Amino acid sequence: MKNLKKILGGALVAVAAFGFFGCSDTEEDDELVVEISYNESSKTVTMTTPEKYDGKDVYIAYTLDGSDVTVNYDKTAYDSATDKSEYGSYFDYGTATIYSGSFKLSESAEIVAKAFYIDSTSAKAVLGPVAKKSISITNESASSSTDSAENAKGTLSFKIASSGNSNMIHYFDTSDATFKYGNYEHCYYQLMFSYKGTSRGKWYLYYRQLSNGAIIPASETQKYMASGDYEGSCFNSSSGKVDSGDIVLKKSNGSTWTTVTVVGGDNPSFDLEVSGSAETLVDDAK
Repeated sequence: MKNLKKILGGALVAVAAFGFFGCSDTEEDDELVVEISYNESSKTVTMTTPEKYDGKDVYIAYTLDGSDVTVNYDKTAYDSATDKSEYGSYFDYGTATIYSGSFKLSESAEIVAKAFYIDSTSAKAVLGPVAKKSISITNESASSSTDSAENAKGTLSFKIASSGNSNMIHYFDTSDATFKYGNYEHCYYQLMFSYKGTSRGKWYLYYRQLSNGAIIPASETQKYMASGDYEGSCFNSSSGKVDSGDIVLKKSNGSTWTTVTVVGGDNPSFDLEVSGSAETLVDDAK
């Protein structure tokens, strides 16, 4: 799989197949099935497509939280874009990312994936069916974790997650300091950053349980608690390396929520101030 930050021109338009392409611009291929395999001993996920597509630039978009793979394409913005590699300016793929190779999990995941490519002859986008796989991982340290209301507020340290990260997606969490949220024990915060273009992207706030890594959904239809845009150059490296610097987090309405200072390097982290409680953090972030 190619590094998505280096895919240019027509290959990027393939993502539009999930969004605003009309029926005449897309076609379905039931044989373009994503095979999702999981090696329990190494906790490694691998995704493949049938060998018959080996000569085509086939891409796989996937999510880890059970959300539908949905990417919306803005053709007008694409036509007017001077730099076609800045794909974030003309499509939005939400919490999905593009598969670039096997990756490890340290938490439970509900994987949803779909493959696609552009037919060079007809210039149509070809889409395969949705593939799903549920993976449950038990965290043995959960039994020794001590929940404290103090872990849900104050100056909290968000550290890079041990798995799930890619060149496009970065997870930071507070899993070493848990709290009780409603009726759920051993909970922690997780912030996901999704790169959308140079020095910008989307952020999503999740609550998870340490025992099984399960996401505590905000509602029946939405997994994340809050979301918005971010500005900052920390995630610009095509290798996935996190650089030091400030990230401005904006609310869904476009106003500024807060700014965090990221310490890059081998173990990236940042501090985030939570004024009152888990509920306060969601209210402030929205």
